[in-house]
Amino acid sequence: MNRHGFTLIELLVVLAILGAVTTLAMRSASRIQERTSFESTQRALDTTVAALIGDGDPDEPGFLGDMGRMPRGTKVGNGYLVPTELWSPLPEIADSAVRPSKDAEVFVLSGWRGPYLQLPVPDPTETNPDLKLARHLDGYGNEILLRREDGPDSTIWTVVSRGEKLDDASDDLHRILYLDAPDQVTINHLFSKVSGTVELDALPTQSDTIVTVVAYGPDETFGDVGNHPHEATATQLGSSTTFAFEFEKSLTRGPRVVRAYVHKIGTPPHAAPVATSRVHRITLAPSAHFLALEIDVPSPGAGGPVNPKDGVLGAGG
Repeated sequence: MNRHGFTLIELLVVLAILGAVTTLAMRSASRIQERTSFESTQRALDTTVAALIGDGDPDEPGFLGDMGRMPRGTKVGNGYLVPTELWSPLPEIADSAVRPSKDAEVFVLSGWRGPYLQLPVPDPTETNPDLKLARHLDGYGNEILLRREDGPDSTIWTVVSRGEKLDDASDDLHRILYLDAPDQVTINHLFSKVSGTVELDALPTQSDTIVTVVAYGPDETFGDVGNHPHEATATQLGSSTTFAFEFEKSLTRGPRVVRAYVHKIGTPPHAAPVATSRVHRITLAPSAHFLALEIDVPSPGAGGPVNPKDGVLGAGG
């Protein structure tokens, strides 16, 4: 440098160095922002899955455990759905409560227990009506969506972030949940297979009786106690007092109430049964469950049906 300042060459060198440093800084900042957006999106996806199916805590089975179905919401095209029912119940949906079932001794906890997602409170000064609504966003500022696909062997629900460019989600921007999945699929089942045995202390003397097992849970429409509980007819194993059963339809994961009945053919199991098992409470996980139930059958001339009194209150989500 002379006494008059920088030469032109020196200025050009300084500008080149500054430009290179600025470019590196911008690239680094861009990578940091991209990583931050990606990690925030991963957390949003995992939070949504936990809201849907719970996080393993039997007392918090998620929306599916409480309602017996997946949430409804706002359709946004291409099979995508904004699951607004996770944070805002529909008007006709019942709030969570312990409700009686068709069996007077079985009570079921069912209904909407949300919000299942805690969303940021919208800015009250916001004038844009779209931005005044509560929204569940990914790290790119776009809404987390659900998509349902019905295949030949299973129904698949996908929790989706459409990414920065709002295109179809890449493999690392979604979570797959299987509904009635094939046996070889072991992750993220939404339903559980339930089977077991019913052991009678003696065979009924009446020839017109049958052994039935009933699973009580939430109604799949309004969140109330199911009007049509799942029923399975138990089959006698040879001439023994052991009966085997398996529910043909899988049951939604979460807390449920199961009871076995000996009743007359042609009548509902809970309508004046010959005998019943105790109420059995179980939290269904996405796997196979085997239950062992017992029934004390009344002897001839003993009077009314046998209804064990301990454990008659059951809670299921």
